[in-house]
Amino acid sequence: MFLPDIPKKTKIESDIFLILNPFTKSDIYVNIKMYNSVIRNRKEKYKMQWYKKSYRRNLVDMHINDWSEEFLSQFDPDAYFEYLRTAKVDGVMLYLQSHAGLCHYPTASGVMHKNLVGREDAMRRLVNKCRENGISVVGYYSLIFNTREEERHPEWRLVSDRVTGTSAHQRGSRYGRCCPNNAEYREFLKAQVAEIRDYFTLDGIFYDMTYWSGVCYCESCRARFERETGISALPDMDDFKTENALLFKKKREEWIAEFCKFITDYTRQIFPESLTVSHNNAYEVAGDWHETVWEGISDQCDYCTGDLYGDIYDHSFCMKFYQSATKNMPFEYMVSRFSKNLQQHTLSKTQTELDQDVLLTIAHHGANFVIDAMDPVGTLNPKIAELIGKSYERQIPYEPFIKSGDAVADVAVWYSTTGRYNTEGQDFNSRKCAGVLSKTLNMAHVPFAVVGNTATSGFEKYKFIFAPAIAGLEKHHREDAVKYVRDGGVLWFSGTEDTELLRAFFGASVEGFTDVKNTYVAPKKYAEELFFGFDAKYPLAMTHKHPLISGLSEDTEVVATLTLPYIHPENPKEFASIHSNPPGTPTDYPAFMRKSFGKGTVIWSGLPIEGYNSYHHKMVALNVLREYLAADAQTVSTNAPAQVELVTFADDKAVQVSVVDLGITEEHHNIESFEVRVK
Repeated sequence: MFLPDIPKKTKIESDIFLILNPFTKSDIYVNIKMYNSVIRNRKEKYKMQWYKKSYRRNLVDMHINDWSEEFLSQFDPDAYFEYLRTAKVDGVMLYLQSHAGLCHYPTASGVMHKNLVGREDAMRRLVNKCRENGISVVGYYSLIFNTREEERHPEWRLVSDRVTGTSAHQRGSRYGRCCPNNAEYREFLKAQVAEIRDYFTLDGIFYDMTYWSGVCYCESCRARFERETGISALPDMDDFKTENALLFKKKREEWIAEFCKFITDYTRQIFPESLTVSHNNAYEVAGDWHETVWEGISDQCDYCTGDLYGDIYDHSFCMKFYQSATKNMPFEYMVSRFSKNLQQHTLSKTQTELDQDVLLTIAHHGANFVIDAMDPVGTLNPKIAELIGKSYERQIPYEPFIKSGDAVADVAVWYSTTGRYNTEGQDFNSRKCAGVLSKTLNMAHVPFAVVGNTATSGFEKYKFIFAPAIAGLEKHHREDAVKYVRDGGVLWFSGTEDTELLRAFFGASVEGFTDVKNTYVAPKKYAEELFFGFDAKYPLAMTHKHPLISGLSEDTEVVATLTLPYIHPENPKEFASIHSNPPGTPTDYPAFMRKSFGKGTVIWSGLPIEGYNSYHHKMVALNVLREYLAADAQTVSTNAPAQVELVTFADDKAVQVSVVDLGITEEHHNIESFEVRVK
C-alpha cells in the first residue's frame, strides 16, 4: 500500500484533521498520531475480511453472446490481469456467468460460452492469479436475467404482458428473464451455485439483478398469490387506488426478499464461512413500484452495493442511503467509467470527472468500484486501465484514514423504499422528492443523512426529519415517528398517501383532491417572511392536484391555506387568463400546518414543497428548517460555495471532515478559500 509522506515542517496542533482540495498538488495535512497508528496496525488490518481493507475495486462487463466465433476468441487471463495491475485495483469482480445466460466455466446444469470450449479453465486461471497476487475476487452471477435459460425453458419466463401472456424477450427485448417464483428455476440456481463452489476459490459472490424487472403474470406468481391471499386473479397494478393492487405490491416485496434470502441461505450453507454474499442493492435507491425492492435485500448482504447512474448529486444521495442501509462498512459504490451510459462503448468520463466520483465515495467512507466493459472479442482497452489507475492513485493517500465512526448528520431525509408510488397518478413520490430535497440540503451545507424504513427506530439522533411524500409505511414506522416527535424531535411530512400518520398527528382525514393541477399555497400574514415573501394575493404556485383535508384537532396551527385559480362556477373550461391560471379563489382548506406534539413539533405540507425543484420552493423549505435548526447550531457549518459538499465522520477520538467540489464537469477550476466550523 502506498502511504503519503508527511512534510517535515508540518505542524499539527489538534486531533482534528481536515482533508482539503484533492484536485491540487498541495500537501495533505493529517493527524500524526493516527498516521503512525495506521503504520503499526497494518498487519492487523490485513487480518480483516477482504472487504474491510479493499477500497479500489473493478468489474469489466462480460454480457457477451456466442453467435459469432469472434466473441471472446481473444480472452486472455494474463492480459486481463495486467489491466487490473495498471488500474491499481485491490479487489475485482469477475464474470462467472452473465445476462446472456452463458457460463464462463464448465457446466452440467447450464450452457457454457461455446468460444471458451477448449479453454474451459481460462476464468479459473484468472481468479487464481488475482488471489495469488493479493487481489480479492468476487464472483459475478446474474439472477432472474438469463436469456439462454428463458429460451431453453419457456415455462420459466417472467410474463410481463397480462393480455398476450408473453415476456419482454418474446416481444423484442435483448434480455431474457426467469421468474423467481418458479420452483424449477430455483432448483436450477442451486445446481449452478454448487458448480461454482466446486470449480472456483472465491472471496465473495455477488448476485446481480435481484429485483422485479416488471410485473410478472406467470402461473407461478398467480398460484402463489392465490395460495397466500385466497384471490385467484392477479390485479391490475396500474391502479393503486384498489386494495388488491396494494396487496399485490406488498406480496411482490415479500417475494423478492424471500427469493433473495433463499439464494443467500443456500450460498452460505454450501460455501466456506469466510465467503461474503452481496446482492445488487441499486433498486433500493432507484426505480419505482415496478421493482418493489426494499431493505429486505440489503438485510441479506454483508454490505450494500450496486451500480447507480445520474449526476453527482444523485451519487451523494445514494451513498448516504447506503451508509444507513448497509450491515457493514464500507459500503461498495459502483460507478461507470462511461461518459453517459454503457451503450456508448468508446466514450469515457474525463480524468477529472472520474476523480470526482472516486473521491466523493472515499469521503463517504465507501469502497470504490469502477465498471468497464469488455470488447466482444475479449480484449480490454489499456487506456481505460490507465484512466482508472490515475483516479485510484489520487485515492490511495486517503485510505489510511477510512476508519470507524459515524457520519455526522443533524437532519435526516426519510426515504421510504416501499413508498415509490402515487395513488393519484401524480408525478411525485417519496424517492423523487427525497432526491430533490437532498440536493437542496447539500447545497445549503446542512449535515444530513438519508434513511430508509429500517432506520426509524434510531430517529432520536436527528434534530429535524423530513419525510417527503411519505408512503408505504407499516404500523411500527408510524409508531417510531410519533415517539420521535413526542420525545422532542421535529418532523416535517408531506402528502396524504399515509392517512393514518395524518390522523395520528392532526386528527385529520382526506376528503379528496382538487380537480385542477394549478394550485397555490397562501401563507397567513405572519408567515409571509417564512414563505419567502409570498402572500395571500401572490401565493406560492404548485403544479399538482392538492389534497382537501378536514377534521383538524383544535391545537393545530394552519400556517397557509389552499388557493385555487379563478374557476367559472358553471363552466370549468372558461378561463380568466388564456395563457395561465392566476390565483383567484381562496379556500379554508389547510395547505401547510404544524402543532406542538408532546415535547416536539410536527409539520405537514399538503404537497411536497420540499420536493419541488425550484429556487423559491427550496427557500421555503430551508426557511422552515432554520426556525428549528439555525445555521450556527449545526454540528458542522461553512461559508463555502454551494457546489462544495462537506462529509463529516466522528468518534470518541477524532472528527474528520472531507471536502469535495461537486461543481466539476469536464475540467476543474479552483474555488476561493472558505471557512469550516466544527462544534
